[in-house]
Amino acid sequence: MKKLLLVAAVLAAAGCSTAAQQTQPPYQGQVPPDYPAQQAAGTGSYALDPMQAQIENVRRNYEEVRIKAQHELDVRKAAEARKAQAESEARARAEASKAAERRAAARERARKQQRDEKYEDEQRALDLELKRLEVRKAQSAVKVQEAVDNRKAERANELVDVYIENQRGAGPSAR
Repeated sequence: MKKLLLVAAVLAAAGCSTAAQQTQPPYQGQVPPDYPAQQAAGTGSYALDPMQAQIENVRRNYEEVRIKAQHELDVRKAAEARKAQAESEARARAEASKAAERRAAARERARKQQRDEKYEDEQRALDLELKRLEVRKAQSAVKVQEAVDNRKAERANELVDVYIENQRGAGPSAR
């Protein structure tokens, strides 16, 4: 609302300024400055001209509004940047967490695999020992059988020797 009133005042003043410029004599021997602040600093007449003061006020108001808008834009951009950075950090934390979970799962799988391999190694060792025992048992059985067979052969030889001696002792008539 204030801006509308200000614009209306500027337009009304602009109409009056053209009429005032027509009545004022043209500049003599001096080029007018480009910027109103230069006018105020140079001649001192700027402060006395109400129309130029009003225009300068409008310009200052415009500059203030532009600076405030730029500041708000910068604040928004900074907030968006902080938000994007926070999201990026959150994603990085989530990825780090997932990576840690994957590493922990891999360690657990490796531990279980190592345990299973150890169990399988123990099973193989037990099976091998059982096979060795069976081989020894079979060897022992063979040795026992050989010993029995040898003993039987010795006994049979002894019996034959006794029989032969008995036959010799009985003489030729017994034959």
